[in-house]
Amino acid sequence: MLEISNISITGANARDYSVTGNNCGSSVAAYASCQITVSFAPTAAGTRMGALSVTDNATGGVQFVSLSGTAQDFSLATATTAGSTATVMAGQTATYMLSLAGGGGFSGNVILSCSGAPATTTCAVSPATVSVGGATAATATVSVTTTARSELLLPVGDHSPREFPGRPTAQLAALMAMLILAWICTTRRNQRLRWAPVLTMVLLLVLGITLTSCGGGSSSGGGGTVPTGTQAGTYTITVSASSTAGSTTLTHGTKLTLVVQ
Repeated sequence: MLEISNISITGANARDYSVTGNNCGSSVAAYASCQITVSFAPTAAGTRMGALSVTDNATGGVQFVSLSGTAQDFSLATATTAGSTATVMAGQTATYMLSLAGGGGFSGNVILSCSGAPATTTCAVSPATVSVGGATAATATVSVTTTARSELLLPVGDHSPREFPGRPTAQLAALMAMLILAWICTTRRNQRLRWAPVLTMVLLLVLGITLTSCGGGSSSGGGGTVPTGTQAGTYTITVSASSTAGSTTLTHGTKLTLVVQ
């Protein structure tokens, strides 16, 4: 009888394999057989080597079964090390070059997209779908278009736009003074109306205050500026790549740095 004490995966790429079935138990009778099932889930492209190790009471104490699998995948990276960072002025376009290569005999279409662009900025990948395969790496271009900055004058505080038509001018004050003088000259001949100039001055003063408060607003309300366009700062752009074959989808991503001055 064969006594089995341990079953495991060994080798440089042991994590790519796993024992998913075993009906051997702890012993196998003479002339009997059992089955051990091993699954392959590669973590990288290319040929991945491993071994199934069975520890038992047979000669040598440990039996090995070689495992080999080939993983198909693709890689995504910037074309050069310095190409992952771009510095532009607001209103300019930052450009990055991507490189995509197949591994393990991979051949297929890869769909590209980008995200993380700041407000008032657009990000696009061209072409959006790249055919990857063969010995030559495919390329794609990422363009991040920023918007020039400007300032928009807007009323702030308690005022509404209709409250900014203008304030009483010096001409209105001069007209009030002329009316007062004309009324004084007219009423001095009639002593019964000697209080008329005072009343007229009070009425004109009230009218001036009313016009000032309604038409001009207060200096405390003031106005404000709202910046528009792409604001200065450092932003991270994420490029995602995916390829689907049957029920299997491979995905990869890379980070780009955008510096707006």
